[in-house]
Amino acid sequence: NINFNPIINFPGTGTNQLIAEQGFSRLGTHNGLHTFTVLAPRNTVAETASFLRETNATPVGESNGMVNIFTPTTVNVSFEAGSATPINRVTTPYVPAEIGQPLLFSFSKDVTNNTPNGNKQDIRKNGLLMSGIDTGTTFTGDRSSMTIGSDGTNTLNARVAEIIYMLDGALSASEQGRIESYLALKYGISLGSNASPSNYLSSNGTIYWNGLAAYQYDVFGIGRDDVTLLSQLQSNSVNSGSGDGTGQNAKGNLVLGAASLTNNQFLVIGHNNDVLVETTIQNGQAPLVTVGSRRLPRNWKVRNTGAVGGVNLSIDRTGLVFTGGNIVNNYRLMIDNDGDGNYTTGTQTFIAPASVTATKVSFTGITLPNNAVFTLITLLVGSASLPVDMTEFKVIKQGEKAVLSWTTASEINNKYFEVEHSTDGLNWTKIGTVNSLGNSNAERQYSFTHNVPVKGINYYRLKQVDIDDKFKVSIVKSVIFGKSLQLIVYPNPTKGRVVIQSGEVLKSISVYNMAGQRLIQEQPTGATSGTVYEINVSSLARGIYILQLVNADGTVRSIKLEKEQ
Repeated sequence: NINFNPIINFPGTGTNQLIAEQGFSRLGTHNGLHTFTVLAPRNTVAETASFLRETNATPVGESNGMVNIFTPTTVNVSFEAGSATPINRVTTPYVPAEIGQPLLFSFSKDVTNNTPNGNKQDIRKNGLLMSGIDTGTTFTGDRSSMTIGSDGTNTLNARVAEIIYMLDGALSASEQGRIESYLALKYGISLGSNASPSNYLSSNGTIYWNGLAAYQYDVFGIGRDDVTLLSQLQSNSVNSGSGDGTGQNAKGNLVLGAASLTNNQFLVIGHNNDVLVETTIQNGQAPLVTVGSRRLPRNWKVRNTGAVGGVNLSIDRTGLVFTGGNIVNNYRLMIDNDGDGNYTTGTQTFIAPASVTATKVSFTGITLPNNAVFTLITLLVGSASLPVDMTEFKVIKQGEKAVLSWTTASEINNKYFEVEHSTDGLNWTKIGTVNSLGNSNAERQYSFTHNVPVKGINYYRLKQVDIDDKFKVSIVKSVIFGKSLQLIVYPNPTKGRVVIQSGEVLKSISVYNMAGQRLIQEQPTGATSGTVYEINVSSLARGIYILQLVNADGTVRSIKLEKEQ
């Protein structure tokens, strides 16, 4: 397979081929075509191999005005559409180093409108223009069969995953990008390069990976797009070897997976091409608790569209030296939440793996925030071990009380937990302290009961304080007492329009910045239960805001809202 997807295998012997009787050109005259394909050539020497051919020419290997694609020929990948003359032929050099690698080829011809690259005819590979010509003629069909994999003499030796074949019609650069993005994400192919980074586009043209020169290496991901029937729930970053995340050596292959996705959810990752050789963390390079530990210099960048959460991530350590051995507590995923790649600024999150084997470090059910950067700590050393590895935090209602419970997988030099409460998600009050149970590499469980929660929404968080008074704040959990404010807010993140579906009548809708300043306020009139509300935040700068909703009986709910550019 290729990236967990099935393929058709052409062994390079005999006359194995697929045949479309009478072809696609029929008797029409055509001004162009666009063919997109993903294939992995296995030719160990440069040899002519017919990939796609529609012609009744004799002898075989010539053209009488139809379509020939040879990949590779003796020294080139060749694309003809029209008479077998240079004015209808474009070629690009065959690269032996790419043997076994899945490649995304785009073959385009348009003698009327030009291709999206401004040529009459051209070849693209992995989203980059390889060769083009400004000449070409129309071609006329004669109901010849189309053959894939062999023309009877020149047999293809490759794995073929998918072919998209389009006759005539102008194709825009955006449309070309959407097709290439669909194939690239599905088959784990990195588009563009660090010199020419490429965006990835959904079927509606929305960018879900911004081409980044610093991180345009081994770009891969998962995603769902109902228009194209894309549902890629598992993907690997180095798509050679066996095509299922194995078969690579010393490449640090990542495998990313999710149990399910909804339409237009995408999570894409690329790296900065730094080395995979451990280095010791020095003062000023990461939080103090990690100094003396070892990490990989390589950083991975995350683009999370549609709030994808709960993913599984594994890192293949085959051929790499990790001094942490097979001990789970020696490893952490270190996430730089502000995404600048500087682990001494902003906030960091540390996640322990679910398992470690001789070949793989695996993380289960983790959340990778949009725009975050992460790396792998491969050995936690002595006092540099992270103070607390919290694996669970939840809040539930028990009658009129709120019960908080949390679990730690390990603790070193932890002093206590402060329990904090808020009614708006902005202003916090300490309501209790729970002392640490001491240093441990075993699971520890804690709980706290809030006896007097307020009517409406109650927010809770934990502040973990270690013995030198450094602290780290947990994620926020919430419960609602009294009449709940049932609602759905989307899209979030948004570029402008925000839709609010509420089961209650709203009397006020406000947007605050993180300093508590109110920037937008609307007071709906004539609303009834079930009313759909809409506000426009396009005037706001990119960042995080608080959306505050107040219903008719005074119940308040605050939601974090992310504004995109």
